[in-house]
Amino acid sequence: MIKYDQFNYYNNNIVEGKFGLKQTFVNEIIQSKDYDINQQIQSLEFNYCEDIAVNRLPANIKELIIVDGNIHNFEDIFLLVQLQKLNLILNNKQIYNVDVIGQLTQLKELQVCNHEINRTLFLQNLQKLNILELGNNKISDLNPIAQLTNLKELALWDNQITDISPLKSLNNLKYLNLCGNMITNISHLSNLSNLEQLYLWNNKIQDIYHLKYLIKLQCLSLEENQVIDISTIKFLTQLQELCLSDNYIVDISALANLSFLSDLSIGKNYIQDFSQVQHFKNIDNYYIDQQKIPTKVQVLISTKIQYIIQLNEMTDDIHQKKQSITKSLYRNFVKQRQLIGDCQSILLSFSEKVRDHFVSLQHLHSVEQ
Repeated sequence: MIKYDQFNYYNNNIVEGKFGLKQTFVNEIIQSKDYDINQQIQSLEFNYCEDIAVNRLPANIKELIIVDGNIHNFEDIFLLVQLQKLNLILNNKQIYNVDVIGQLTQLKELQVCNHEINRTLFLQNLQKLNILELGNNKISDLNPIAQLTNLKELALWDNQITDISPLKSLNNLKYLNLCGNMITNISHLSNLSNLEQLYLWNNKIQDIYHLKYLIKLQCLSLEENQVIDISTIKFLTQLQELCLSDNYIVDISALANLSFLSDLSIGKNYIQDFSQVQHFKNIDNYYIDQQKIPTKVQVLISTKIQYIIQLNEMTDDIHQKKQSITKSLYRNFVKQRQLIGDCQSILLSFSEKVRDHFVSLQHLHSVEQ
């Protein structure tokens, strides 16, 4: 029998990708009779290993991590009844019997990403879970997750989620990642008062009013949505990182009181006035470039109109056109907005319904040379 005196079994980390170990060698280690290996090994990590035989692993291991490998018979995972941490990123994309994970009732951390999982019923038995990550799957039903009230971290990025109402009961959450889904309504997040990090980029969110209750937030990501009004962010005074790029934002005055901000991303919006940014003393990184309107075009906003500003293809001749703004228009339709000087060019896209209702605005649609 080969002796493995050079390995620290109490703190071992068997990684084929690092040591170049063959699977037969790994099997010799975990089945060795020269040492009381079965009692010593608490954590196993396999990188780039094929045909891992779960039924040959020490039954009392607490942690199992498999990255870029394959399990010979996945159903045998239920034998590891003492597992507290299971991280699986396997080569075979589909796990055909994911329900077997539901038998590992001692799990505190579960990560199963990139495996086309489309059901979550197996989770309802995993009441001890503190950390759950099921990114890049095909999940849409979150109801079983509603019972996992001990969760502190939840990551469900790149799935097919539209309804997040089941998450309203997860009051212990500190970290939530729902990026890359099809979410429009986030009102149910208002109950998650312990959230410190919230990632919602690449959804279909317009209204963020209910985020005002998440006063412990330190990191908020809302890139690639349809947000116009960010006034509610003024209540999130603990924010350190804020990402709002690629939305329909015009006014950023709500950011004035965010004195702890160190990272700010507001590029690809319709922002003209960046004076608020100048007052941030702790900013280390910021991105404000690639705004969606030319620098000398001012945007007229009526508080009586629900809109999404549409500035389509801006051509050179549009830059040369001039439109005067009357004082009466200023008083009647933009009482709560301050025009920033005379506009060299204004392009407003109103629907016919809005245009017909506000007769006095119709002259704005004829641009004078």
